Amino acid sequence: LPPAALLGWPRLPSVRAPFAGWDELAARVRAELPGVFGDGPPLVVADNYVPAAQLEHALRGSVEVLTLDHPHNVAHGRDLQYALWGRDESGLRAHAGRRVLLVLQPDRLPRAGRAAWRAHVEALFDDLRPLGSLDVPAARTQFELLSARVR
Repeated sequence: LPPAALLGWPRLPSVRAPFAGWDELAARVRAELPGVFGDGPPLVVADNYVPAAQLEHALRGSVEVLTLDHPHNVAHGRDLQYALWGRDESGLRAHAGRRVLLVLQPDRLPRAGRAAWRAHVEALFDDLRPLGSLDVPAARTQFELLSARVR
């Protein structure tokens, strides 16, 4: 078909979209760590396994990264893996009282489940302090960053 004929076609999703945005997220997390922890050992908690794994890789093991018991982890069979590693909510309880950098990806859940998930997250942490959000248009997602203390 001539290029002009394609102008009316719906835009196809980017093949790279699921792999986009991780460098931006890692850079933002690196920038926030000193303000959250000062000289103490940093601990990052992502709400699901995808950002947890990507941050673990991007931060090259310089930061301990845990994940919450998110429905996405269960749906993709990652919940057992993180439980065996002690990097799930059970492992998080061992850090009671410790400040963390919390990375949430609200759009990972359907709208109907977001309020319940937010309540679950708020039950795990005290002293939640918003650090802002990060829009990643190429991945069609947004992250919310918070400083929090593990209950």
